[in-house]
Amino acid sequence: MQWLWIGLGVLAGVILVIVVWGALLPKGHSCTVARAYRATPDKVWALITGVEDFPRWRKDLKSVDVHERDADGAPVAWTEHSSFGPLPLRNVEFEAPLRLVGRIDTDKLPFGGTWTYTIENLGDGQVRLSITEDGEVTNVVFRFLSRYAFGHDKTMKAYHGFLAAELES
Repeated sequence: MQWLWIGLGVLAGVILVIVVWGALLPKGHSCTVARAYRATPDKVWALITGVEDFPRWRKDLKSVDVHERDADGAPVAWTEHSSFGPLPLRNVEFEAPLRLVGRIDTDKLPFGGTWTYTIENLGDGQVRLSITEDGEVTNVVFRFLSRYAFGHDKTMKAYHGFLAAELES
């Protein structure tokens, strides 16, 4: 019985350290991941704005529901469905085909923020796509985990991997 109490005490201590450490970390962060592709700016732009085709090339998504379109019929607000649950998103700035800013469209998650996509024409049939996440993690446990266990750049690296596979196919 004594070992059970020791184990519970150690577990409580670890949880307390994670909560306190997470509370000491800043809520906001900024992180950029860039990658060069053999493609045109228009091709990359079409992929990153083609919301309804995301589940075809982004293997992390199950489906996408579009909720709002602009005057030209392009999706502006949608929800991505993955194994982590629904994620409502909204595009807030467009400068086709060079810059796009999207944001998480809810305050009910333990995180939020924007992704800024910048497409730079490198010439010779190559472009560089930079994705900058300006995020905020409100939950202190998730803040600790996103900083030390997952990494703020994990989702952006996965996105680039899916995009590279699509462009190479």
